[in-house]
Amino acid sequence: MRPTPRLKRRDFLRLTARASAAACAILSASTVRAASSSRFGQGEFQYEPIPGWGVLDEKTPVNNCHGLARDRQGHIFLLTDDPTNNVIVYDKRGKLVHKWGTVFPGAHGLSLVAEGAREVLYITDLKPNRVAKTTLDGSPLAEWLWPSDSGKYEKADRYRPSWTLHRANGAFFVLDGYGRDYILRYGADGQSEGFFGGAEGGIVHWGPHGGTIDRTPAGEETLLIAMSDKRYLLRLDLNGHKLSRVDLPGGSPRQIGKSARIISWRTSRTTGPQTAPAAVSSRSSIRRSRCLRTSAEPLRLTMKRTRCCPWPTPARSFSTRTIFSSMKTKASTWHNFRPERPIR
Repeated sequence: MRPTPRLKRRDFLRLTARASAAACAILSASTVRAASSSRFGQGEFQYEPIPGWGVLDEKTPVNNCHGLARDRQGHIFLLTDDPTNNVIVYDKRGKLVHKWGTVFPGAHGLSLVAEGAREVLYITDLKPNRVAKTTLDGSPLAEWLWPSDSGKYEKADRYRPSWTLHRANGAFFVLDGYGRDYILRYGADGQSEGFFGGAEGGIVHWGPHGGTIDRTPAGEETLLIAMSDKRYLLRLDLNGHKLSRVDLPGGSPRQIGKSARIISWRTSRTTGPQTAPAAVSSRSSIRRSRCLRTSAEPLRLTMKRTRCCPWPTPARSFSTRTIFSSMKTKASTWHNFRPERPIR
């Protein structure tokens, strides 16, 4: 048996240098390809970031951003819980139009509602435990505090409204998604019309975070609720009776948008078609969403990764204000969703 020749130190260093150079070249090429391919999504739902969109100065801070809306003029309203400027208004190019608001330290939900010729904002605030109605430039119009006469809350901080859902006739619902999980009803005149849900109504904690008013194929209005950490969508009639649900295993649905071109995002590794034609990230990274379509109108659903996964997601991270434009805007049919099953 012939002895194995020993590798000289000089030859070893030369071979090691060549291997290192080859590895660096491969990694560099991969990095370049990843950087040059900023488009993401699947099939007809592909998107790409617009660098620098919405980047303002340090005098206009954004802390947590949960709500986004767009008015008839195309202005984009961003809601943040930084009391320096709770509402930041951008034009289509991402330039500052206006900013206002110093009284919403727990700002969370933002709904832009048309009332005839004018548009108004509904803001849910988790810390003062209230819902506020304002003009687009911040003038207060109305306020709804904790429902002390309901018998369901011992004190104000047990009530933590996450979002409002609005009917065409002016009536609306308030989702107590961070409190006791009740859904409060208000008439078009702003007067309370009762509540339903909660634990005794089969809506468990960390449930009703966001949603929309959705019409059935028969034209009837229903509530379609994003049940966040419960990982499903829940359809109710306007009196709170359960109609059906869509299970979303592994997801955590936070909000459903209808017809809006702007929707808020948070961290997720959820896969599936991308659906919002434009989006601003909530904190330091974005979350993907999936699209579903009913027989009435296309809906967009934002998903959040379950709590077992820390965030921000290292696989895809963007700056706090990154806006995305859609490469395709055609609505899909029920992509990647399990069938909506009736609740008997």
